[in-house]
Amino acid sequence: IPEDLSFAYRLWYDGTLGNSRAPYYVQPFRTASNYYEGLGGATTLRGILMNRVVGDDELLGNFELRWKFYRFRWIGQNFYLGLITFLDAGYIIDPIEFENIDNIPLEDQAAFFNFDENDGVHLSAGAGLKLVMNENFVITCDYGKAFNKQDGDGGLYIVLNYMF
Repeated sequence: IPEDLSFAYRLWYDGTLGNSRAPYYVQPFRTASNYYEGLGGATTLRGILMNRVVGDDELLGNFELRWKFYRFRWIGQNFYLGLITFLDAGYIIDPIEFENIDNIPLEDQAAFFNFDENDGVHLSAGAGLKLVMNENFVITCDYGKAFNKQDGDGGLYIVLNYMF
């Protein structure tokens, strides 16, 4: 519906070129448009713990249905309230090969590492409320819930602007 309802999406591939791989401690810093977090968190997979999904080659998809449901003028400015529903998905194409983990106790390995070659798609879904002034100043409140308990319980994000 023009000016009121829209579908927005972002598809993203992040990977390394050639035979070299980034060291494990650099992985969380190579992904995301702001260059400081991996998959998971407010700017990639809402509802999934920040930096939870990390690999050498990754796919990311964000899908949102955005509805501007109430427009008004206040203090001489144009405002609207918006609602979104979203589905976020991340997939590791090339998992990280772990080295030198023999010193980590087995119970910690089970809690913090997933050695499964095909980890599957990491999904989260949720909703959000937007308060927008003059079409370009956006206060966002989103809540996302991970589909898999291993990815986290969920997250509440209060930030400026749309995620993309």
